[in-house]
Amino acid sequence: RNRAAKVYEKAESFHLANIKEWAAVEKKTPEIENALTDARIQLPKVLLEHAQLEGLDEATRKRLLEEAINHGSKLEWEGAELPYAGAAILGQCHTELGDFKTAENKLRFAVSLMEELRRNDIPLTAEYYRNIIVDAWIALARMFLKAGKAAEAEKEVDNALSAIPQLETDPKGLLLKLEKADA
Repeated sequence: RNRAAKVYEKAESFHLANIKEWAAVEKKTPEIENALTDARIQLPKVLLEHAQLEGLDEATRKRLLEEAINHGSKLEWEGAELPYAGAAILGQCHTELGDFKTAENKLRFAVSLMEELRRNDIPLTAEYYRNIIVDAWIALARMFLKAGKAAEAEKEVDNALSAIPQLETDPKGLLLKLEKADA
C-alpha cells in the first residue's frame, strides 16, 4: 500500500506541476493546450484512484476525494466535452463519499454527452467520447450497487448495451455485463 500511495503522490505532484507550468504560458500552442487539458483531467482521476486504495485511513481518503472534487469541479465550467468528463469523475467521487443523489446527477449528466453528440451528428465511434459515456454508465451501475439498488444497476447496464450496440463486442461492454452479474 505504501508503495502504491507514493506512486499516486508522485503522479499528483507531476500533474499539479504541469498544470501550473502550462497554465502560466502566455501564448499557448495547441499542443500546450492539449497537455494542459489532459493534466487537468488526469489530476482528479489520480486523486480518486489514490482514495480508492485499500487500507487508507478515512481522513486521508476523504481529503483525497475532496481534492478530486475541487479539481474536477473546475472542468465543469470549460467548453466542449470537459464538463462531461469532469462530471463523470465527480460522480465517482460522490459515490465514494456515499452521496448517491449527487453522484447520480453527475453521472447522468456525463452519460448525456451521448445525446449531445447525436444532436451534433458526431458518431459514437469516436473512442474518446465513447469512453466518457461508457465509463460514466459503468460508474452509474456501480453507484446503484453501492447504494443497494441492484434493479437500478441492472436497468442502467441494459440501457447502455441497448444504446450502444458496439458494446456487445467491446471490453467495456464486458465490464458492464459484469456489473449486471454483480447485481
